Amino acid sequence: MKEKFSLVMLAERMDESLVLLAHRLCLPLYMMAGLNLNARKEKVLMLQTERQVLYQMQQVDLAVYNHFGSKFQEHVEEFGVQKMQRSVNELRRINHQVSHTRKH
Repeated sequence: MKEKFSLVMLAERMDESLVLLAHRLCLPLYMMAGLNLNARKEKVLMLQTERQVLYQMQQVDLAVYNHFGSKFQEHVEEFGVQKMQRSVNELRRINHQVSHTRKH
C-alpha cells in the first residue's frame, strides 16, 4: 500500500499536509490557500462504552491510520520541523488574508 501512496494527508494535520503537497508538486504555498467553510465547530462527546465499541469495530482502520500517521511524521521530519512550522504559519497567514478578502 505504501508504494501506491507516497503521501497520505491527515485531516487533523491539514495545514501540514497542504505544505507537504505544495512541496511535492513544486507549487507556491499560496496555491494551497483555502477557506474553512463547513468545519464542525463543536466536538462530539461519546460515552466510554460507545468509545470501546467503536475502538473494537475499527481495529483495521486504526492500524492503517497509525501506519500512515507514522509515515506522515517521517515526511514532516524530512521536510524539517522548523521549516514546517514556518510554512504552516505562512499558509495560515495566507488563509486569513483570503478569508478577510472574501468578507469584503
